[in-house]
Parts: sequence; structure tokens; C-alpha cells
Amino acid sequence: MRNKGFTVLEAMIAILVFIIGIGTVSIMYINLVRQHLISQQLQASIGNVKLALEKIWREMKYGINFATTTYGIKFQRAVDCKNLEIYYDPNLKTLIYKLDNNTSTLIDTNYAEINTFEVYATGSLSTSGDYNKTSYKLITLSLNGIAKTKSINVPINFQISVAPINSVFTTTSCGF
Repeated sequence: MRNKGFTVLEAMIAILVFIIGIGTVSIMYINLVRQHLISQQLQASIGNVKLALEKIWREMKYGINFATTTYGIKFQRAVDCKNLEIYYDPNLKTLIYKLDNNTSTLIDTNYAEINTFEVYATGSLSTSGDYNKTSYKLITLSLNGIAKTKSINVPINFQISVAPINSVFTTTSCGF
């Protein structure tokens, strides 16, 4: 009569193959979770920059009396005629939002580091006359930097263009 069971060696080989399979699947799962966390951190970083650019776009869309500066742009909000300046701070490597004398950062430096911020303004036809002839017709902002995560840094490059709505009026509501 012959026994129909497994030998100890066969059982050990089967357990070893099972353990290797479980280990491989566990490593794949851990890497998947790690990549998912990196992806979420990267999305948060890019989202922080996009939110700042959206805020800038909204303010500039309804702004008046624009003037470019070395590191940014100055203008007035048409709603309340308050002076607003958005500029790049090379020491902090972020964008600063200055409304009258109150300043705050637009981009959290834990999420992104801004290396360059440039303003291109076009469409001013003359230096005197109606506001619609002297105002900028299109303002483009260019931002380069690094989106930060805990494990990797990714280069970013954003550009937005704004055509201020008040540039079509002959006068402004803030006495220009």
C-alpha cells in the first residue's frame, strides 16, 4: 500500500513559494501606496500654485491703473480702489500679495518654491488720453519653480494671461 500524502520536503517547498508570492505582492502594494502618496502631495503642491494664480487672475481681471515693477505688478481694485501689488520675493522664493499695507504670501513655501516670476504687459497705445488708449490690453504672467513633495521635487512652469475688463472704458472709477 502506498501513502497518498505530501512529504515534508514538498510541504516546505509549497510554503516557501507561498511566502515568496505573499512577499512580492506586499512589496508591490507598499510601492503602490508610496506612489499614491507622492502623487497626492504633488497634486497638493500644484493645486496650491494654481489657486494662487486663479486669485491673481481674478484680481487683475477687474483691476485698473496697472503698472509693472521689477518683480511684479501694481494696480488698483476697481471695486474699492485699494492699491494692490503682487510681486516675487527672491529671498522667500514665493509670491507676495500686498493689499494697501497688508502683506501675505500667495504660495506656501512648503508646497512650492518659485524661482522666477515675470510680467509681460502689452497694448498701451499712448501715454495720455482716454484710459482705454493708455491701459494694458493683455497682461501675461510667467512663473517657474519647483513643486515639492516629501520625496521628490518636480519642475513647474505656469503662464496665465489676463485681459482686464476695465481697459475698454474711457475713464476709471478711481479717478484716473
